[in-house]
Amino acid sequence: MQDRPGNINLYLLYAEEDESLKNELERHLSSLQRQGYIDVWHDGKIDPGASVPEVQREYLHKAHVILLLISANFLAPDCYNKYEEELREAFERQKRGEVKIIPVILRDCLWQLDLLASLKPLPAGGHPIRSSHWENEDKAFKNIAVELQGIAQEFLSAKERLERKVNQVANDLIDYGRQQIRKAKASVKEAAPAGDEKRPEAVEERAESDKEQEAEILLQGLLDCLACYGTQADSSATAELIHHTLLQNGQLEEGFRKHNVEVACQRLHLYKQPFQVEEKKDTGRRSLGFLSNKEEGEEIKYTLGRLRPDGGMPGYVRIFFPASDAPPRISGLSL
Repeated sequence: MQDRPGNINLYLLYAEEDESLKNELERHLSSLQRQGYIDVWHDGKIDPGASVPEVQREYLHKAHVILLLISANFLAPDCYNKYEEELREAFERQKRGEVKIIPVILRDCLWQLDLLASLKPLPAGGHPIRSSHWENEDKAFKNIAVELQGIAQEFLSAKERLERKVNQVANDLIDYGRQQIRKAKASVKEAAPAGDEKRPEAVEERAESDKEQEAEILLQGLLDCLACYGTQADSSATAELIHHTLLQNGQLEEGFRKHNVEVACQRLHLYKQPFQVEEKKDTGRRSLGFLSNKEEGEEIKYTLGRLRPDGGMPGYVRIFFPASDAPPRISGLSL
């Protein structure tokens, strides 16, 4: 899977006996790949020598849409059991809106059982590709391609809306910071006695008020992104607000994404909207990162108000304010 940021990642799960039909489906989807709608991945693309289960788990997790190519071969124990653990995890992700699972009915079989029963199948109406309903198989494959094009367009439009929202938050932070720096310099220059270059007290007071405004912009932006996160199945936009120490190759670090961001998405409804800061505390941390990417600054922990005080442990967001002119970023999250 190429992980092109403008595309949705499509993962195909199928039985070995149905490889010829999988290949035909992939050919019919090639125009969507060429036009930049989708990237298609399946087990057949795993490099020789790679750990199949490990690579499969990685790309199943990156998938935005999972196609299950259904036939009696797929439902047979030797095939279905092989995928069952990954499928259960995928269904949990689907509940959170992070992935869409679609059965593609290759041949007529009793597939509406267990986890699959609630899914809407393709082609339209659940008519198997190999059935008398279709004039020929090309008609069935075209129907699938058209439906997937619509899903891709809907996904990419929603993703674009979220990215615009995050970019606006980032730009607001940068613009606000620049404005306050200009105002602070002008104020100090005007108020300082002749020969003095600065008045530390005035600068410090202004810097404290700047942090409050920056924190408000960043916290509301984060909560807005968390509210949209699950519907996009994409974390790249949210990553724009996160400190670099919690990122890996520009994306949310796996543990932080799974145990902090995804949990926060599920629990967001427990907190007051618009958000309310019930407590603010200096964590004492004055630097983040190591060696070449080490950053000096100050970290503040913001405890957010819950709708019900007895609803469990208070949630918090930590924000790191760099000593440089760089905008602040989220350095910790537990909701």
